[in-house]
Amino acid sequence: MDKVLDGLHVLLVDDSRFTLRVMRGLVYTLGARQITESTNAADALKEIERSLPDIVLADWEMAPADGRVLLRCIRSHQSPAVRRLPVIIVSAHSDTNRINEALAAGASGYLVKPVSRSAVRDRVIAALGKPSGKQSPTAAPQAGAHAPAPSSGNPAAATTSPNPTARPMPSITDAPSRTTKSVAAALGRWPGILRSFASNLCGARKTARPRTWIEPKLPNW
Repeated sequence: MDKVLDGLHVLLVDDSRFTLRVMRGLVYTLGARQITESTNAADALKEIERSLPDIVLADWEMAPADGRVLLRCIRSHQSPAVRRLPVIIVSAHSDTNRINEALAAGASGYLVKPVSRSAVRDRVIAALGKPSGKQSPTAAPQAGAHAPAPSSGNPAAATTSPNPTARPMPSITDAPSRTTKSVAAALGRWPGILRSFASNLCGARKTARPRTWIEPKLPNW
């Protein structure tokens, strides 16, 4: 079962060259020899339409289009073969809401970075052994070896439950980020800080004791 990718075409999608090298090494040890890489969702979709790989492992957060966009394009594609393509999401986020969102969007599995060989193997076996498409958030294992452990104590897969209070992730244009607000607040305080500094400096100069000139005594020649 270790060579689960033997004879299969694997498409890796990530905007990090380092992550692509790591993932290439992992899937190679699982038997993959036909490995294609893409650094963004647009190129990945073109490669899918051109060569139709057997399985896709895609990062969730990429620019300008992320894994969410890629997954939506795949699941709504006009080709039935593309719509059925197994897609495993790879992300650094292990929170339940993010996992549920990916699975609800049609992900065949979910891996948490940094991924291990055994976690990739297990997700690949699960993804290739079941029909792809939209799932219930509790329908399949979501995360790799570094995902939150379920209540049963099995660290290999996280069991999630629907969260009716979960809010959709805001767009980057919805509101300024927390960092942007902090920078703006800091910049807004600078005029007051400068005025206080200038006032203290000027006050120190006003209260400084004036120096008196003492005429030196010259010797009588």
